Amino acid sequence: MKIDILKIKSSFPSPKGHKQGFDSYVASMEQLVKEVISISIFEIEEFSHFISTKLCFQKLCHALPIITMSPVEPPPCTVSIVALFSGEYTHGVGRFLSDQISCYLIPGKHLPITVTRSLNFKFLIQPDLHFYIAELFIEIESARDLHIAQDNFPKLSEEIRLTTLGVEHARKIVLSKAMSIEKKGMILLENLSALIKRPYRKLHHSIFDDTQHILLKATQEKFPDKIPDHILPLLTENSQKFDGLIFDEIQNYLFIFDEAFAKVRSFTHLNKTLSYFYFFQKAITHNILVKPHQRHISFKLQKTWLKYKETSVPILALLIGVNLIADYEILEESTILCAIQEELSNIQLVEGSPITKQQRKEQVRILYLEIKHKNSQPFTSEEVKRLKRKMAKKIIKCIQKTPAPKSNHSEEETMRNILMLSKELKHPNTPPYIIIQFHNQFDTSFHFSVILARVQKLDSLYSTFTNTTQIIIKKTERKVCGILNKRYLKEVYLFDVYINEGKTIAEGRKKLFQFFKKSIYDLHDFNGGMITKQYETLATLKTLIATPLYDPLIESYFYSITPSYVQSLIAPQVLQKHFSLLLHILNTKPPNSLIISTVYNNYALFMMRSNNPSLIDSLKEMAYTFTSDPCDLFATYLKIRDLHMLGFIASNKEIEASFKAELQNILQECKTTACCQLTL
Repeated sequence: MKIDILKIKSSFPSPKGHKQGFDSYVASMEQLVKEVISISIFEIEEFSHFISTKLCFQKLCHALPIITMSPVEPPPCTVSIVALFSGEYTHGVGRFLSDQISCYLIPGKHLPITVTRSLNFKFLIQPDLHFYIAELFIEIESARDLHIAQDNFPKLSEEIRLTTLGVEHARKIVLSKAMSIEKKGMILLENLSALIKRPYRKLHHSIFDDTQHILLKATQEKFPDKIPDHILPLLTENSQKFDGLIFDEIQNYLFIFDEAFAKVRSFTHLNKTLSYFYFFQKAITHNILVKPHQRHISFKLQKTWLKYKETSVPILALLIGVNLIADYEILEESTILCAIQEELSNIQLVEGSPITKQQRKEQVRILYLEIKHKNSQPFTSEEVKRLKRKMAKKIIKCIQKTPAPKSNHSEEETMRNILMLSKELKHPNTPPYIIIQFHNQFDTSFHFSVILARVQKLDSLYSTFTNTTQIIIKKTERKVCGILNKRYLKEVYLFDVYINEGKTIAEGRKKLFQFFKKSIYDLHDFNGGMITKQYETLATLKTLIATPLYDPLIESYFYSITPSYVQSLIAPQVLQKHFSLLLHILNTKPPNSLIISTVYNNYALFMMRSNNPSLIDSLKEMAYTFTSDPCDLFATYLKIRDLHMLGFIASNKEIEASFKAELQNILQECKTTACCQLTL
């Protein structure tokens, strides 16, 4: 007797008065289920009480989610996309699927979905398993759009699969009995807050999203962000009803995995990693609100392997989440590796594995790295237990504080550079441009800021760059700075980068440019010629001063000149004269507040010293309102021990007397104010 093992029924009862129509709908969805499931999964055509189909359904569950695209005809045509998911822990996947297909199947173009149908169902022969199937119909207008959609679909479907599996794993953790009631409460609180304070960060939004955002804001004003008493019992129940934004949260972490990274690692390991990243950020962000001045660490070890053709190499993955309390705190992969090697001496870092993501607002650092034995042997249980027992304390010791940057690059200058690059993007085929600016030099590394601008390509929405042992990206920010031809987005990436190797700034900058060029092959160095001239000016200045003892001070002085483009244009002889004022005022005995000036060629040079930062701020404020054209006045600023050194270079020597008099008036006013305050 033949039995249809793929016979399905709805997971919920039919609506009253519509049973016949509903049964027809379920029958059509059953046919769709049979079309999407591969024959290799269900190889049994006959069923009897002596043949178990459990193995077939296990294979089906392991293959989920399944996402397919129908064969197409020459355009204009309609494309059908079918997705089969598990029915457990996937609440909200229908909306997520629609958003992804509509926004990203053809990047840069929002596709209308003409027809949708979906069903939450179970198989008659296996009623304890729940499934969800959805079909979307999309109109394709041109052969070009069809070609782009067919090329982009495999990558997009893999991203949807990985995100969905990460959500499933995360929700299983929330609903597990092993999680404490406090942690469940924390997750629920975060998800409820997300519903009220919905992050307005989607690039492709519609008028419906705008309207919903306004309504949610109004709700927030009317109802305080607190958990009512009648919701508290839900802490022990199914909390997946509240976290519809979990798909967006987890997908944000998906972008840090590039194709080469994901290719050699198992799908199961990747989706678990995504879910732990999600929980680490949730847990640490919540703990910061409760105890903002304490260190909070989340730590996880996972055994996995790398797949290289016919071989598999066992590795151990470390997932770390930590909050950075003070300014300029860093957590380096190299430091963590040294801490691990103190316990396991025969291990090494897996090349290309260090991945970092920093939540700028909450200062949450998420770090991922992999280690392996030098002889490629698997890790023993004793080794894993030892690391679990000792690494939390070692991670705290690995957090170091770097000196504050000495450079004076302002947000205004960054915005000016962004606007300048945006104007250069005049055509969809304009190559990407990059501006690399030096910030600071430490004992073992250089600090650079990077601005990368490009017209958004059709083959990828985001650019991701994986840290190496030499180049570490601390912060990443993405902005949209315009729209080209009413279709193509102009996007800008802002990076804070540290380079651990390189004897000179020029060498470090060259390595940094090559690092970005590996991912963007047609990248153009926008300020490369200017930087070369900058290096030449600095080298000449050092030659004119001819005192190696002053080299660190010369560099700090030179790179503090603002606007930064002046560093490439001004004559080294002028800088030498101005630097001599700095040395003179630095070696002069008290009083602490002092102003000197001189004239050299057509320039008026000024240098001020004070241990009062408010005086320095007053001098800066006055200086830029003194001249009719602010471009005629250049500034330098250094802090040496407890003294603030402020310098000005004016391109008009005629203002020397009047400008110095105005500076001295402000100095006298500050002294008078201070005396009055002391008398009172």
